[in-house]
Amino acid sequence: MTSKKLAMLAGVSQSTVSRVINGCPGVSEKKRRRVLELVEQYHFELDDNARSLRTRMLSRVGVVLDRDFVGFDINLFWATIYSRLHIAFQEEGYTVFPVYGLKCEERVILNRLIGQKQTDKIIIVSINDLYPWEALEPLLAKKIPFVCISCRSADDCYYPDREVNMVAIDFYEAGRKAGEFLYERGHRKIALHIDENNISSSGRCIGFCEVLEGKEESCQVRRINGRTASPAISFQGGFETAEANLELLRGVTAVFAVNDASALGMISAFQKHGLRVPEDISVMGLNNIPMCTWWDPQLTTVAFDIDKIARHACGILLGGEQKVNTVITPELIIRDSVK
Repeated sequence: MTSKKLAMLAGVSQSTVSRVINGCPGVSEKKRRRVLELVEQYHFELDDNARSLRTRMLSRVGVVLDRDFVGFDINLFWATIYSRLHIAFQEEGYTVFPVYGLKCEERVILNRLIGQKQTDKIIIVSINDLYPWEALEPLLAKKIPFVCISCRSADDCYYPDREVNMVAIDFYEAGRKAGEFLYERGHRKIALHIDENNISSSGRCIGFCEVLEGKEESCQVRRINGRTASPAISFQGGFETAEANLELLRGVTAVFAVNDASALGMISAFQKHGLRVPEDISVMGLNNIPMCTWWDPQLTTVAFDIDKIARHACGILLGGEQKVNTVITPELIIRDSVK
């Protein structure tokens, strides 16, 4: 019994059969019951190895996380993106697995992935710098579909005259939205938490400062550097940064943190030292991770539609489109941490 014949007996498509067997959503209960009845009746099993031999396709998507990825427990924004990619591709019958860059050169990582024939589609997550062109050339030479997810560049130019698909996240606009919001709320003395090791933080900072520089009423922006024992993007990094700069932060009315995790760490430090949020100091984050609503007060932040990022990456890879540049713009999420 093949999946094609099983699909014909059930009156559904082969992809529906695959989704039912893999436990994926998006199938009506009636169809799911019909497929499962036939699976039990004919003792059917979806043979991925046989399918791979017939089609030369592995139905596996490798998500390459570059050398700046420090772990799912710390890079919570990128970890959530990976989770949504896993769901989006699983619904299409694909298996998703992470490939860690660690300290390897980009070309070595991709060549190893190609040489070991572990995947037939690739997503490259560039947390800071884009992968060099020479690292991507083997993918094009072997016609392996891939898409890059990275920070949006100022000119929307990534690999000039090259057929490269991009999903670009606009951290610059996120900074502008945060600056505009804090200004509208009456804040004129603001601390800007920076992370010198993070390109997305750079775009965020530029957008934030530019929008405030253009205001009629001047603002004082004090930069605080996340040079702590813990990564600046972590909860502990935010806590340590707030404690190390407590006197400076007592002189401002708001702080825009590197991300949500660091913002929550700052709130914890402020509360430890008797500062009320938002009465004494307002705190704003970035990325809208789930923990934003677990805290008291709940965190005001700037969010990106992570499901949209995953859908676009999935659509580009499975749709076979060439040179598609998709920009993911942010939205403001107003909660309780900013007065």
